[in-house]
Amino acid sequence: MCSFQIFNILIARRIVSTVIGWDIYDLSKQTSKKEKHKEAPPKEYFDSIKDHMQKSREHHESIRSWSRENFKSILAVIFEQNSLDPHSLSEEQYEILQDFLSVNLSMKDRKAIEAIICQQQPDVLTQAIRELVEAYDPIIRGVHNAYDLSSGLLDLQNFLDDFIKLGKPPTASKNGKPDGTSTPQDLPKVEDYVSLLRKHIPSVHRFLHSVAKNGVDVTREYREYVKKAATHFRPPHKSHSKHAKSESSSPPSSTSSMQPEAAGAMTPYLSTMVSHLPTAQRTLVLQQLDDHSAYLTAIDCLSRDRLRVILSGSSEEGTRYGPGLYLARWQNLIDSTLITPKTPVGPVRTGRDVDVRNRAGVDVSGEKKVIDLNLEEGVPEAPDVGNVVELLGPKFRELLDDASRKSLHYDRRGKE
Repeated sequence: MCSFQIFNILIARRIVSTVIGWDIYDLSKQTSKKEKHKEAPPKEYFDSIKDHMQKSREHHESIRSWSRENFKSILAVIFEQNSLDPHSLSEEQYEILQDFLSVNLSMKDRKAIEAIICQQQPDVLTQAIRELVEAYDPIIRGVHNAYDLSSGLLDLQNFLDDFIKLGKPPTASKNGKPDGTSTPQDLPKVEDYVSLLRKHIPSVHRFLHSVAKNGVDVTREYREYVKKAATHFRPPHKSHSKHAKSESSSPPSSTSSMQPEAAGAMTPYLSTMVSHLPTAQRTLVLQQLDDHSAYLTAIDCLSRDRLRVILSGSSEEGTRYGPGLYLARWQNLIDSTLITPKTPVGPVRTGRDVDVRNRAGVDVSGEKKVIDLNLEEGVPEAPDVGNVVELLGPKFRELLDDASRKSLHYDRRGKE
């Protein structure tokens, strides 16, 4: 890798470090405000949280497990381990301490991200970028030779200017609200972004035409890549499906054909894992997998319907959220996340709880930025697949570890 590329990597790491540093600084100011609050609890309560933050991950996991099993908040477990009474705190004091713990966890997450990206030894980021650049260097050079980058950068700048202008939230003076907050009605609709893309389609066409006309090698390689990639989405033949099904009870051999199916090359391994489960567990897993498959089919159909409405422009009010499976699945992941009880003793909450959603809409500076897009509107509820994860998760991780070790061994042999 040339010195210029290494310099760019260093600049990128510096930018990442600076941005994370800003977040950490804003969060640290929040912790100071909590400790100096006029209704703040005694100092030993804050010290017990700080001491907890220095403990190992195993200790944190044990605290969470104890909290779930005994219907106690994480704070209550921490305080009891330090001979402090959580029930002696007022509701406001307890809320201050919950915020204090949450902010400290946010700071710890950002410091861990910074350490991985900017400080880890060996430097994984630089190595990954080096391999990425080496892999795409011929294509980058081919595109550079086939296209006038000056005009392309001008088109990109015009697109980014329009994109930022469209996505910028309205100010208080524009929406007339004294607090300057934005509501879903104030924000741009999906149709607005579709119009933006249509506006800039000609610049994309100019780019593709120039590359196809002047970059013969790049065009040929891309055509071959698309043809090869398309074969991975080809449905399996019925004869092969029956063959794979009949052999699913035995582990795949190294000479098996490993034709792409539902999970590609992983299908025989996953089929073996399921077939080795006891009958009752296997029936339960297969039922949950069927339910999850039906759920994915339902949100896929919903996504296609929304896409047709958006492209046709037939929605009078405009679409607040677009097509795609990932928004629904991401929202389900957030909603199913377990949250510590609100009081020292109480039920475990989830991301669906209203108070959890409201408190989650606070940014690193402490300002409230709650904008509920109601992503659940018209979206079916995801089924519970906990048993699948519990019964197959450990075996699947072992499979990935084994594959990773074999890949690393092969890599070393190739370099030797």
